[in-house]
Amino acid sequence: LLLVNYLDVQFLLGQRQLAKGMNHSSLVHESVNTLIFSIIIAIAVTLYYFRSQLNFINNSRPLKSLVYLWIAQNMVLVILCAQKNLFYIEEWGLTYKRIGVFIYLLLTTIGLVTTALKIVFVKSNWFLIRKNAWAFYFVFIASCLVHWDLIIIEYNFTKAKFCDKNYLYNLSKLSIPYLIQDKSILKIEVIDPYEKKYNREYGYWTDQKISMQLALKKDKAYFILVNNYLQWPSWNLSDQRLFQQLKAL
Repeated sequence: LLLVNYLDVQFLLGQRQLAKGMNHSSLVHESVNTLIFSIIIAIAVTLYYFRSQLNFINNSRPLKSLVYLWIAQNMVLVILCAQKNLFYIEEWGLTYKRIGVFIYLLLTTIGLVTTALKIVFVKSNWFLIRKNAWAFYFVFIASCLVHWDLIIIEYNFTKAKFCDKNYLYNLSKLSIPYLIQDKSILKIEVIDPYEKKYNREYGYWTDQKISMQLALKKDKAYFILVNNYLQWPSWNLSDQRLFQQLKAL
């Protein structure tokens, strides 16, 4: 693990040139897989050696020092993995999966910290399970309060070097005002959710692709039409903001 971290630091401090046949996606996946493998081993070994009466074994300081060193190494691995994911996002923009990597890294950090606390304060394995379960629960609840679509759309249009407009179109309707104002939108095709064509040869309906510009016009018109007939119980701030943006366009 020390060797892996050393090589990663050398890569991140250097020119960050990817090896032939490797891209940012495979780099992040490789880091996450390494982290998962390392965390499983670290926590499994810790739970085994620091259980019940073994918590109180005499002269355990060298063993505890090694465990703290291992946890620290894993924390370094978490930081390096987060940095690689940041490079990936800078190049190719935000997506739900890339945000998911950060949430996973946060949960991993919580797991490592609680493992260290278990050893320092001589706690049981049940302490580790209970604290992590509550921490994970609160992280997932908190993530539900964030409007991820809006964050993804605004970041990709303003900061990302490459903006996948097809991906943004398949997010919520909040992307419509941003996409309408984009000059390069004519070259992109998307699946029209309102039109299907029956394939007589195979006997099933297939989705139809149309130009992004036409799809956005239809989406805009449909949203404004529906919004005009909504009653007050359907009002929400997000839709009202979008309605005003579309009317202005």
